Amino acid sequence: MQSDTSLKALSSLFSFRPSVCRTAHQPFKFIAVLLTLIYLSFFQLTVHADSIITTWRSDPALHGFHFQSSQIPLTQVIQIGNHWTATIEAPENASLTKLLLTARQHPEIISAEQNQRAQVSLIPDDQSFIDNAFNQAHHTQINSTDAWDARTDCSDVVVAVVDTGIDVDHPDLITNLWQNTDEIPDNGIDDDNNGYIDDINGACVRSSCINNQINDGFGHGSHVAGLIAAQGNNATGVTGACWNARLMIVKSLGDTGSGSVSDVAAGILYAINNGADIVNASLTISSFSSTLKSVVEQANQQGILIVTAAGNFASNNDQTPVYPASFRNSYDNLMAIANVNGSGALHTNSNFGSESVDFAAPGVSLFSTWKNGQYANSTGTSMSAPLVSGVAALMLAENTQSDVSIKAGLLASGTPSADLDWQMVSPVVLDANASLVNSGTAPLALFRATANDGSYQLFGYDLNTVNRVTFTEPLTSGEQETEFTSFNNHTSQSLNVTLPDETKSGIFQLHSPSSSSNQLFIKRTISAPSNLAFTRNETQVTLSWSTPLNADQVRIERGEPGGAFTEIATLSAPANVYQDTVDESVSYYYRIRGGYDYVHPRTSNVTTESSAYSSTIITQPEDANSFSYWLTETLPSVGLGSNIKIQLAASSSGDYELTAGALPTGLSLSESGLITGTVTSIGTFNFSITFQPNGSSDEDEKPFTMTVNNSSAGIMQLTDQQSLTIQMSASTGTLSSVQALSLNNFSSLSGLSVQLVQQILISDLPVSASETSEITLTINDSANGQFTDVYLANNNNQWLSSAEIANSQVASETASILVEDGSEFDLDNQVNGEIVARVASVSASETTSSSSGSDSRCFIASAVYSNGHQNLSTLRQFRDNVLAKLPGGGELINYYYQASPKAVVWMQDHPALLNLTRSVISLFSAILRAPGETLFFALILLFAWRTYHHRRTDYITDKRS
Repeated sequence: MQSDTSLKALSSLFSFRPSVCRTAHQPFKFIAVLLTLIYLSFFQLTVHADSIITTWRSDPALHGFHFQSSQIPLTQVIQIGNHWTATIEAPENASLTKLLLTARQHPEIISAEQNQRAQVSLIPDDQSFIDNAFNQAHHTQINSTDAWDARTDCSDVVVAVVDTGIDVDHPDLITNLWQNTDEIPDNGIDDDNNGYIDDINGACVRSSCINNQINDGFGHGSHVAGLIAAQGNNATGVTGACWNARLMIVKSLGDTGSGSVSDVAAGILYAINNGADIVNASLTISSFSSTLKSVVEQANQQGILIVTAAGNFASNNDQTPVYPASFRNSYDNLMAIANVNGSGALHTNSNFGSESVDFAAPGVSLFSTWKNGQYANSTGTSMSAPLVSGVAALMLAENTQSDVSIKAGLLASGTPSADLDWQMVSPVVLDANASLVNSGTAPLALFRATANDGSYQLFGYDLNTVNRVTFTEPLTSGEQETEFTSFNNHTSQSLNVTLPDETKSGIFQLHSPSSSSNQLFIKRTISAPSNLAFTRNETQVTLSWSTPLNADQVRIERGEPGGAFTEIATLSAPANVYQDTVDESVSYYYRIRGGYDYVHPRTSNVTTESSAYSSTIITQPEDANSFSYWLTETLPSVGLGSNIKIQLAASSSGDYELTAGALPTGLSLSESGLITGTVTSIGTFNFSITFQPNGSSDEDEKPFTMTVNNSSAGIMQLTDQQSLTIQMSASTGTLSSVQALSLNNFSSLSGLSVQLVQQILISDLPVSASETSEITLTINDSANGQFTDVYLANNNNQWLSSAEIANSQVASETASILVEDGSEFDLDNQVNGEIVARVASVSASETTSSSSGSDSRCFIASAVYSNGHQNLSTLRQFRDNVLAKLPGGGELINYYYQASPKAVVWMQDHPALLNLTRSVISLFSAILRAPGETLFFALILLFAWRTYHHRRTDYITDKRS
């Protein structure tokens, strides 16, 4: 990593705020910054080795791991429940995706995932340092002084700070450090046999740690620790929310403020195994991790409260999850905390979420301890979370409570803030005194709701007292309330209610004879219209369908072969028939979707919730004998023993029949077009299947070939138009189906040279919560071809490139995409233990030129801007329309694609540099979008400068004369 000295030199040149205007007034300083950036990027750019996290059935030390004929060392080997995890670093110049694929084929490895980056949830800014100044307005805001009148002692409570370490010599922290009494200091022995030597005050769990370096070289962990438990009443510096909680140092992040998922997981597990009561994790990870989830589940089983930062991306965690915060949607021992200013208003950068963020605490310019005995102001949800941890410690010391009772008490005792309404589960700001006063009581609280078709399981605290549940729909015609007085599976922490099929989005609230819970807004999905059918004569097509019961309207879209769909009618539900006037010589495509309107409780705006589209039907002229109904183009080659579940696809509803040849041994075809069974014989099987549309005498026969080979079960292959064989596998669940769909049916991909559209089914996933599976695509003969890009379809029929999907990557011959059950990329739209994904791949062989007309890769820009940002589009147009056409431009673009992913990883370790990059790119993009205006502005500046210079010269001449 680049040294802190270089970064400080860079920081002294520029304040690293994303302000284009600021640089315009400092041209020489700006040039110096750019030169420094180029120097750092090209001469001192180093990154951590790529690594993966593996989950093992038994102790990996008993088995070992080989990759490319070499024994690969395993690090951070830890046991989580009945399984083990181990980190494996990729050898130099090795493909990380090949390493993942090799790991997943190991008989003892249950799952393998990329080791993602973890980052402190701090808003980058200049730290302001003031020694020994008690400047803590946040204590007034959360009523700490009133709480301290009742209790200051929580010395029996251990709070683990999973962070960048803690300044072990800080005068405000040193007396409150946790002591591991089972360890003998400085004897170089792991006395307590917990895997860490001389962990007296905690441990450095990072794979790169030497001699248990727990001291804080960054400052963030010390700041967090001071907010929790800086020593009170010592006439020094600052005071934590709890004056003397025991601070367990868990160094999971390095001295740049970043680490990895494996480091964080190892840190939380250390806290669990060594007696922590509360874990503070003021950090964020962008993507789901099954390893991290397993550790959170372990803490949940042991009743350990985890307090996390909601994130500083100004985004909705309901829509874009951030981890570990978003695990609060699965485990009630975890809380996600937002950041508010001194007025109780949500900070501009704070994440929010009516279903996924619990409540808020102050987090703007909080003054606390820092590294090297200093003090500093810092802003972010990183600062909000430790205030909650400190108050939770006070509550735990006052009354022995469970993790969920503390969470319920905090939710129920905060100060209401109208600005937070429908921004989080409980729209309140932390109140230390009210939380302490109410500790030990049993407040009725609603934490979350998990959908399973029409049934909802509600989770909370003190639910055994609930005698009534209300569900209020904020409709455009007025509120409509449904009341439930009987429930299924009713316990103290959960109950089930079943909403009528016609119910729309609404608000749950629980009621007992003496109180009511907080309100929880949930969005109700709407099913796609089904049973779409048609009749056609010379001038008219009559459509019919089944309308979803909670639809207000149905929108009908029509397209022609090679053209886009356009909306031709909107009908009020329950209409289910439509007549369209047509040209007798033209084929038409039709699809429909349902929707309903409601008044969003946060914005008060009318919002439309839309279903996915129905299946597409195609109507053709009566004399179009060559017309094909088939959407399934080819079937896969499969490994012996594979469990198959392939649903054949056609452009309308109808019946399927095997009319020639034989399916692979062990498989059968249903009338509805479902091929199922377990393949039991190796060989190549040729057969024909006839499709007959409902209500039609037409028959459309298509020949297919399926090959069963001796590869592993669950491995499937297809061949694309470049004659490249692409192999597919899934990390979890069973890969039950892969089929190639006709490219003619994807007009939205018409601008891309896509060679293969693959529809994939992964089944046998656990359904207790949303599970994920990583789909890996590998070109078998890498010498003859490579991937240019892959695209993934979401449930709105939009195609996103690998650069636009957080959980994907493309190497030369391997691509990997992570899909969550029930996510926007799971096309069956529900959490049901199955994932249906549609992947389009762009590949090229050595002998065939394949250039995407709309390459959306832009790694560095994608790291600093959200998807859809104007600057992303500007840069891509410049690349495709200007740079690619210059001599040597193609080589320069290819070099950029090789180097930029590592640059992105490095910049993510340096938030200040990331902000500088954003400023530079914003300025460059503005110039590209408006070159004329930019030139005009530059001429004005030049004229002003010359005028100022001449006047100053005349003034100096006059003075001298």
